[in-house]
Amino acid sequence: LEAGDISKRLATWMVNEESRPGYDYCNYKVHKPQANYPGRLITSGCGSPTENLAAWSDYYLKQIVVDLPYVLKDSSEFLYQIQKFNLTQPEKINDIILVSWDVVAMFPSIDNVMGLKACHDLLEKRDVLFPSTTSILEATRITLENNISYFNNVAFVQNNGTAMGPHNACSYADIAMHPIDHVINNNKDFSIALWCRFKDDIFCPWIMGLEKLHEFHAWINSLHPKIKFTMNYAEDPLEGIEYLDTRVYIKNSFIHTTLYTKPSDTHAYLNPNSCHPKHVCSNIPQGVAKRIKRICSEESEYYKHKLTHINHFVDRGYNREFITTEFNKCDNLDRLDLIGDPEISFNFESKECGRRIPLVLDFHPSYAGATRAVNQHKHLLDLDDTLKDVIAKDKIFVTF
Repeated sequence: LEAGDISKRLATWMVNEESRPGYDYCNYKVHKPQANYPGRLITSGCGSPTENLAAWSDYYLKQIVVDLPYVLKDSSEFLYQIQKFNLTQPEKINDIILVSWDVVAMFPSIDNVMGLKACHDLLEKRDVLFPSTTSILEATRITLENNISYFNNVAFVQNNGTAMGPHNACSYADIAMHPIDHVINNNKDFSIALWCRFKDDIFCPWIMGLEKLHEFHAWINSLHPKIKFTMNYAEDPLEGIEYLDTRVYIKNSFIHTTLYTKPSDTHAYLNPNSCHPKHVCSNIPQGVAKRIKRICSEESEYYKHKLTHINHFVDRGYNREFITTEFNKCDNLDRLDLIGDPEISFNFESKECGRRIPLVLDFHPSYAGATRAVNQHKHLLDLDDTLKDVIAKDKIFVTF
């Protein structure tokens, strides 16, 4: 505030006078029974003293993450990178070993000094150094050092690493890992054809043989005393490996992808009789169908998973004819259009922006005419000289 990086109003918002400590809970990895269902500790920052401060710092950190060269935004970008690799480096595919790495306990393993230095270095490269790097780093440091939470009526404070839960945790972790990503991809002793990292999951089509792969694995585990990697590779190229929600395999000198779901996935889609707006239940099947179409690079795989998921919806109470019709709409869609091009950035300034004002209601079938009623009476705002200048009537909408 004293440096002029935030307004008094923003400073008041950051200081939550009614805050309480966060709380810890565990997400069990039910898809790993062979490991006795290990838990992932999550610290909820909802209502905590640092919640808003973490949100403010994340606003600026995530703008840096967008430009990191080895970080995936989602599985669509991964599919785009695979497609690009097939087109630009086809001569390497027959010699590839499909490999995935997992960063062991990445979030709590990131040393605070290492993470804050990485943030500092990248924040200083911004075209506009506002807010100051010092202020953003200070906000990030406060959230790291004051992660106070309760579990079973016992208070805990995290003394190193970042928790999984605060607003800025993912952006901070991605930035902290960037120096390691950079070192890995610039070692001349190893040829990295493609390095894709989504949080703690990494994919790499390895082109230097199995012996060199094990040497590389040992080397990356020596880069930092706390950052360690576990490795999985495909012994059979046609069988492939799982990565995110895909199975990646090699067939006819191409890297292919198909849909992968964990054995623990119950496909418990929203019941069609649930009290939701009609369009919600009707849109879910088409969204699932588009996802399958986007992921499956072979038509045969698309139709196989299409039939399987139609049956999943029928098991949930959906009408088979309706579901089949919705899935059929995706048959002739262009897969590349569904994948998109993540290298084309969205220009927010090109959009006509204005504050939209939602009227948020708890949904009930009797509210079906709410939108019509609001639209019929918007003109009343023009009767008040103050309101008509503050609220643009065409920006009001009903949502549930």
